[in-house]
Amino acid sequence: MHRITFHNIGNADSILIELHNGKKIVIDFADTKNSDDDFDLRCNLSQEIRDALLRDGRTGVDVWCVSHLDRDHIHGSSQFFFLNHAEKYQGSDRIVADEMWVPAAVITEEGCDEEDRIVQAEAHYRLERGEGIRVFSRPEKLVSWLESKGLTLAERSHLITDAGNLVPGLTLHADSAEFFIHSPFAQRLNDNSVEDRNSDCVVLQATFERLGVETRVIFSADTKWDVMEKIVEVTKNKGNQKRLQWDVFKLPHHCSYLSLADNKGIFKTEPTPKVDEWFSMHDDNPIVISSSDTVSDVDQKLPPHFQARNYHLANVQPGGEMYVTMDWPTKYAPRPLTIEIDESKATVVRRPDTGRNSPISVVPPIAG
Repeated sequence: MHRITFHNIGNADSILIELHNGKKIVIDFADTKNSDDDFDLRCNLSQEIRDALLRDGRTGVDVWCVSHLDRDHIHGSSQFFFLNHAEKYQGSDRIVADEMWVPAAVITEEGCDEEDRIVQAEAHYRLERGEGIRVFSRPEKLVSWLESKGLTLAERSHLITDAGNLVPGLTLHADSAEFFIHSPFAQRLNDNSVEDRNSDCVVLQATFERLGVETRVIFSADTKWDVMEKIVEVTKNKGNQKRLQWDVFKLPHHCSYLSLADNKGIFKTEPTPKVDEWFSMHDDNPIVISSSDTVSDVDQKLPPHFQARNYHLANVQPGGEMYVTMDWPTKYAPRPLTIEIDESKATVVRRPDTGRNSPISVVPPIAG
């Protein structure tokens, strides 16, 4: 079977995919836990991933996907991964990533000055050398960057995949898994627009196969509603509706209302028609995952937003479930949430020591 683990790291993302054939894929890495705070319930992400690799006798991962350079998707990466571009980020205790997946904006963005600069430097190094990286989309800014390094687009085109295509190297035939790129769009960066990390982040649909049964999972990073609309429009125009279908949806941006519409709403966010269409394209018994803190019933500026939660809860009923990573299995003792995928499709692994199951399966009363 395949396994997908969503880590309880607050309003941050890190996902470990373990394929049936042993390959390991990390989508984002943000080790947010404060080790000096005994009351910090976030997991020790570095140790969780190391333990998972050790169980299979692994010292590295096949893929490290950086959806975008926001801190809540990369924090601690420079202490965890073996980075080829500088000796200070190397050592036998570091985790090797055979390949990086990055949006083109990771290469072209200007003004990086903290950990984002270090991750960007690694992506630059790999792309210049022509190995160990996969870049998504080819905007004119990427062409200009390559030319500044004395390279041509043709010389690196084998490392670039545009939205609307499968990622090379992983196939249903060889790996029982394939990854379809929905975003970023090259044309969005060709109109002299300012790069927006959330709008230019990596969005994937993964298809997992076991014994002839396919299970589809959407990894949506921090995508905004307008980009989600564009994904639906372009995908349908290309006749690729099946690439919008899902059994599991990792909700965008920690259950933010801005992934549904511009208007938060009072009790529930009403999504735009196209966004609602995508979220409605699920199979029976869908699962949605909010990689976030506990969803408060108090209105607040930053996500997670209860108005968005109320939409997602209603959307997966009847029969579906919603999980919040900092509430699994309870908000008092959260642990990483693992989904197993086999011929029965997607199943949340129930830990025997946690008592009752605890998805959010009904809409709770609204405060006030």
